[in-house]
Amino acid sequence: MLYRVLVVLAVLLVAAACGSSNAVTVTGPEPTLPNGVVPSATLDDLRTKLASISQDECAREDPAGVYKGCGRFIGEVEAALPAVRDRAPRASGAADAVQRGVSTFTGDGCVAAPNAGPAGDPATCGPALAAVQQDLRTMVAAVGR
Repeated sequence: MLYRVLVVLAVLLVAAACGSSNAVTVTGPEPTLPNGVVPSATLDDLRTKLASISQDECAREDPAGVYKGCGRFIGEVEAALPAVRDRAPRASGAADAVQRGVSTFTGDGCVAAPNAGPAGDPATCGPALAAVQQDLRTMVAAVGR
């Protein structure tokens, strides 16, 4: 008899747990992110994302040698900036510097569109990517570990 009571109690507890919800309602405009990019939900998620971005060859290698293949990297960096401003407000200034660097890099034609020919000039794009690399390191340090 005790066994049946425990089973019924367990079933009721499971049923009660299934009915509850911890869903969060988000209001406001939908963020525009590149395809396949998911925003960071917590500060720890953001730190993990930034650590991953920082391991990309475009963050570590000679900028003049790798800039032509850094379109996705630049997209990932840019997509992380709203989360930096939201989750680590003290790093907002560093995020602004990264945004300026990204804008310079893309504005100088350093990211080639598919089938559009080569990306911009190494003399321009190398230093532009170097600035993004340095500003990214500064931002990662400001967000913390």
